[in-house]
Amino acid sequence: MLISLRRLQQLHEIRTYLHQEQQVVEHCRTSVLKKLEDEGVSVKSYDEVTNQEKHTLKQFLMKISTLLLSLLLLIQHTLFPHLNNLSFGLIVKLQDADDDSVQRFGLIRVPRVLDRFVELENGTYIPIESLVAQHVADLFLDLHL
Repeated sequence: MLISLRRLQQLHEIRTYLHQEQQVVEHCRTSVLKKLEDEGVSVKSYDEVTNQEKHTLKQFLMKISTLLLSLLLLIQHTLFPHLNNLSFGLIVKLQDADDDSVQRFGLIRVPRVLDRFVELENGTYIPIESLVAQHVADLFLDLHL
């Protein structure tokens, strides 16, 4: 029982620390985005761009997807897959095509060879994860997301 309380206390302290760090990071992010906007550079999510820009972004993603993006199915009770330095991934929830009650999770690895932001012609940048997340179903047609 004593060990469980210590672990709970540690988890509480970690959560408190991470919450404070999250606030600092969010403040820095907001400050940087404001300064960039003052200089004529904007960073937007996929949902904030025009339909024409969405079309351009989708074409870009489809060109690079077969070469660079991969989906790794995560099997329950296995270790979490390793992510290489400076790369990141998006976790997606998948449904079995034959049985809707079976759910799995997958990891879409976004390799570090891709630029972190996709530049549109007008000084607007879209985070690559925003673009990938929007088109997961288009990238992996044989899966139900």
